[in-house]
Amino acid sequence: MKTTLRETVYIRMYELVTRRNIWKPLKSLSESQWYTPKEIRQLQEEKLLLLMHHAYETVPWYRKVFNQMDIYSPKQISIESFEEMPILKKRILQLHYPQKLLSRHFDRQGGFEDRTGGTTGGPTRYFVGPKAAGYRAANATRNQHWYNYFHGQSNALIWGAERDLSSDNIQSRIFQQLSLNRIEMNAWDMTETQMRKFAIKVQKQRPRILAGYAGAVAIFAKFTLENNIDLKFDSGIVVSGELLTDQNREIIETAFGSKIFNRYGTREFGSIAHECSCHDGLHINGESFIIEQGEKYDDGYSLLVTDLNNFAMPMIRYEIGDVGLLSTRKCKCGRGLPLLETILGRTTSYIITPQGSYVNGIVFPHLLRDYGEILEFRVIQQNIDEIDIFLVLKNPLDEKQKESIRRRLSNFLQSIRINLIEVDKISLADSGKRDLVTSKLVLEMD
Repeated sequence: MKTTLRETVYIRMYELVTRRNIWKPLKSLSESQWYTPKEIRQLQEEKLLLLMHHAYETVPWYRKVFNQMDIYSPKQISIESFEEMPILKKRILQLHYPQKLLSRHFDRQGGFEDRTGGTTGGPTRYFVGPKAAGYRAANATRNQHWYNYFHGQSNALIWGAERDLSSDNIQSRIFQQLSLNRIEMNAWDMTETQMRKFAIKVQKQRPRILAGYAGAVAIFAKFTLENNIDLKFDSGIVVSGELLTDQNREIIETAFGSKIFNRYGTREFGSIAHECSCHDGLHINGESFIIEQGEKYDDGYSLLVTDLNNFAMPMIRYEIGDVGLLSTRKCKCGRGLPLLETILGRTTSYIITPQGSYVNGIVFPHLLRDYGEILEFRVIQQNIDEIDIFLVLKNPLDEKQKESIRRRLSNFLQSIRINLIEVDKISLADSGKRDLVTSKLVLEMD
């Protein structure tokens, strides 16, 4: 396995701090990526049966599910049983976590509880066990090796999730700066001043990669083109968190003269699939996930994800809320990992303020997740000085909560008026995509 001394030190430090095993799964993944598709499938089925047995024996929700399938003993469970299992909806997690969904044997040490940002409609709480947490880090590290990037090398990030940017905790911030070697720009606040400051930092530090939301990186790329700012990233550009359009890919690659590596990841699972240097589809991290095509939409299928490593809270046939297409091809790189042809859903728009700033739509799910009464939402901007937020609620919001939402959003939206509108249901588009944030003011990217 190819690595560097600094990355080795980083991983050992990370293991010590988090109490998660990363090095062992990373070595295993570095070898198994070259397995044949048949060997990958065999490995998946072995891990899947172990997970299903564990779920039956220790998780109340799955015991009920299997009983409804007339399965009353682990000996009755088979691969065919998996294909007959009902889809795990986000609403089930919202209503039954943690009492019915955590394993009775789950170990909190080395694991963590988290919430989705709600980019597919509403925040969802869940728990990631220590084994799954270790594999998440190992998957991300292996994917980075595909474009010759190693932990500890300089990198630039355009992101908006407060939990992923530098921590306010002094000890955490020191660890991050020493180990991650990162410069950052907040995708929620991409003013011309902020982009110019970020560009100056990039010119001085020359990071090997630029990573970020696809739309945010495209806006920054357009800014550098318009201002004749020449920036290069030796290992390439990594985008995720939003749909990568052909238009944005062209803008980014033109601006920086580097190929894009598209990554498909979620808060629940980390890195699910990633492009390699062939740029011909995304390799699914198949040793960790089984991806299925669920309900058919006009241009793809809803994606179902099974995490093969999370024994603390098994998530089997989980409907992630994205639309995509699987491929039966094998990549020219020689890896036997299954391919995700494309992701078609989960696009996030930008709100334009009267002051001319672009506010990444990711700000809405990341702030609204803190309000447990909100099950689903949609944001629409019809005018430059006003937005409507449609809310599906578990219970009505009181005036104090409404004022809190408006106040926090105003930190980013500036003078825009915020209308909170309670509704019974939020409809999907005909394609099956859930456009959470839509601005009727056209954002010209060409």
